[in-house]
Amino acid sequence: IREFERADFEPVPDVDVVLLHVQRRKNPLVLQENAMTYNDFIRKGFGAWKKHLKAAYKNVFTYVQWKTLSQNLHFPIKATPTQLTFEQWLGVFKFYLGNVHKEGGV
Repeated sequence: IREFERADFEPVPDVDVVLLHVQRRKNPLVLQENAMTYNDFIRKGFGAWKKHLKAAYKNVFTYVQWKTLSQNLHFPIKATPTQLTFEQWLGVFKFYLGNVHKEGGV
């Protein structure tokens, strides 16, 4: 909402300061019943000792599924976890829920 000058504070901080307003969404992007599945899914992507997500999710998505996801969501096929935006992660997870999760876990 507002950026402050460092000189607005005493003592002067070593970091930039902003005032942020956070508001809860009326409709969550991930339903409460899927929260643990989402958490596990994201942890698998960030926690795997693989060079990229394609390798981390090799046993979750087929090559064709991953290639299609990368094209549709506009990320490199060999993207690392930090290269995906939140919206891209959400898109991959929603695909997983609708097409893969029914067949087995993460």
